[in-house]
Amino acid sequence: MGDEALDAERGALTHWFRESDKTSELVGTRQASTFQTLAALAGHGELPAARTGSSKKTTAAPRTATKKGTSKGSTPKQDDVKVAAHQATSDVAVGDGRRQSRHDIGLTVRIEVNLPPDGDADTYDAIFCKHQEAPDVVSSPLDRFEAIARSVGAEQAKALAAALTTELPEPEEPHPFETRNIHPDLPNKVRKLFDDGHWEQSVFEAFKYIETEVKRISALRGNTGYVLMMDVFNESNPKVQLNALVTESEIDEQRGYRYIFAGASAGIRNPRGHEVDIGDTPDEALDYLALASLLLRKLDAAGVR
Repeated sequence: MGDEALDAERGALTHWFRESDKTSELVGTRQASTFQTLAALAGHGELPAARTGSSKKTTAAPRTATKKGTSKGSTPKQDDVKVAAHQATSDVAVGDGRRQSRHDIGLTVRIEVNLPPDGDADTYDAIFCKHQEAPDVVSSPLDRFEAIARSVGAEQAKALAAALTTELPEPEEPHPFETRNIHPDLPNKVRKLFDDGHWEQSVFEAFKYIETEVKRISALRGNTGYVLMMDVFNESNPKVQLNALVTESEIDEQRGYRYIFAGASAGIRNPRGHEVDIGDTPDEALDYLALASLLLRKLDAAGVR
């Protein structure tokens, strides 16, 4: 709304807050009321009527805003503003002995300043220097806050920071599948078998999955293993084409992967499907699984999966 919000009606403010924050009627009304109260304290408009514990409404006395630089009216003193835990209207004595009506407003102000743990006096001076330009009503609370902040010395701040740092949990070591970039599409049991120490079985399941994918993509039935791969990736009549097969280099690539798929099936998958104990180590299993991941990513790159 811009500056026009300072003179807007309660209903217009409520509508704006509801549209902006997507809130309910109740929340929007409270937001508008809070805004008008703060605007009145800053000299724009009149303070809203104060609520009391009784059912009878209390009408707030009008307040005339005093513009800076004019001689009309008296300038509100710091004693004329009170931050209290409730709202009420009362007659209070001001500095010159007169009594005037005042509205005590329930207002909570939160000031957050990030203080460096290794700061010195000059650092804190730089942080708090701007409060000297603040109005009197704010200066005194800031003075008290500054005194509290300064009472916490650099050593105490360092000790607190160290204590918080030591409580942070140590980062977990990444899983070998993450460090070796094992293809995420491999079945979950491949990783579970690896974690349980069944490394050769994990490798077998990975290459069995590759054969299942090749059968699905090519729609061939009957053949398996080496014979299947040699037929599917035959560069002369491929059932699964890995590139455009236009240049000699592309034909060589198709032929090369034909033998890689077939060789992996014959030399890696088949022995682990028939032998009782191959004796793969974790590192060897990861090497085989990395090859399986390479073959899957080649199918991905060809756009056939």
